[in-house]
Amino acid sequence: MKERLLEVQNVSAGYGAKTVLHNISFAVDRGDFLSIIAPNGTGKSTLLRCIAGVLPVQTGNILVKGESVSSFPRRDLAKIIAVVGAEEAVFDYSVYQTALMGRFAHISRFGSETAADFRIVEKALQDVGMWEKRDAKMSKLSQGERQKALIARALAQCPEILLLDEPTSHLDLYNQFVILRLIKQLTAKNNIAVVAVIHDVNLAARFSTNLLLLKNGRMLACGPPAAVLSTEVLATMYDMEFVLHNTDGHIYVQPNFAL
Repeated sequence: MKERLLEVQNVSAGYGAKTVLHNISFAVDRGDFLSIIAPNGTGKSTLLRCIAGVLPVQTGNILVKGESVSSFPRRDLAKIIAVVGAEEAVFDYSVYQTALMGRFAHISRFGSETAADFRIVEKALQDVGMWEKRDAKMSKLSQGERQKALIARALAQCPEILLLDEPTSHLDLYNQFVILRLIKQLTAKNNIAVVAVIHDVNLAARFSTNLLLLKNGRMLACGPPAAVLSTEVLATMYDMEFVLHNTDGHIYVQPNFAL
């Protein structure tokens, strides 16, 4: 039986008096790759912020390994959950320095990095294929390489849950496949859980074990791609018609309208 790492229980959340998410419930087990799909401005990033413990929920609860996310000290939570944001500022650190930042939660306030920390960082960079570029400056990397370095930083935290906000944004088609294939491989290799916001339905369906579909901050469906992707649900979510194709065991979604 899989270990439950994350449980979102009837969560509503927002900013000030405005509620963005309404009664969201789902669970994520170790080894799962859950993609959140929704039109723009419907609460995807807000949900990630709640899971990360950055934004308090208005109602409901979020459990991380059976404990309320709000009960964790920030440093302890960072040992369980790692986040790769959508638009992260890139400073002129090297790839290695960037990955090493992932160890901060494991180093005491007045301590310094140990040989074990350096081994973990090397492994993270090896896993994403960036060890050979460890001395390169982040500002000199391609978008795909930069994303790999940020994923290495997250892996260096040794998390059990990895949150990714639009990990394929600004990437060409080839690198979108490379990054999502890498994330899927690392999910299995490190036996972690991944929750990602992904705009491309076809990419999400191909690489994810489960999909969470939202519309106006409300849950439309959650489950394996083949179980939740239907023309009716997609039409409700995007206000347009779709045709579904099944090729080589993968579902492909095609908008059904004349150009």
